[in-house]
Amino acid sequence: MALITCRTCGGQISRDAATCPHCGKRLNTSARIVQAIPGVLTLLTLVYFLQVCSAPRPAPPKRSREEVAACRADIKCTGEGHALTASIACRRALEAQAKYAARWPDDFPSWAYSEWLDLDKAAVVYLGDRLQLQNGFGAWENYTYSCTFDPDSGRVLEVYLAPGRI
Repeated sequence: MALITCRTCGGQISRDAATCPHCGKRLNTSARIVQAIPGVLTLLTLVYFLQVCSAPRPAPPKRSREEVAACRADIKCTGEGHALTASIACRRALEAQAKYAARWPDDFPSWAYSEWLDLDKAAVVYLGDRLQLQNGFGAWENYTYSCTFDPDSGRVLEVYLAPGRI
């Protein structure tokens, strides 16, 4: 607690005091105002970012039935459109297959969507080789993997692991 001298009576008082306890003189509040500036600026910045982040985003334009059907027939369009959802679901399913531990050197699966599961084009098979599984001796081994993902249900239908690289 810092002490200052009252200009009226000369008594020692706390810098945080609003009035002098000796003479009752109201103290200069400019020091308190200066001390409050960082807090006020922080609060204003927080309010600004909350307003920007909570502002409604414009809805993406609706695709026509023809565009949806064309994308559904194209493996690249479907694979890219569902890559994030597939990455999250397939990562969990692949890591669950590890006997000891699993890690991703890039911290996230990398995929090459290669083919449709069947002629109905209902599920996409994602392939990759960036997964490492720990063996019983604690060493990390590279694995190739495939994950069959159903974009309509958002579910993993099947996973496959094999030692090695593509």
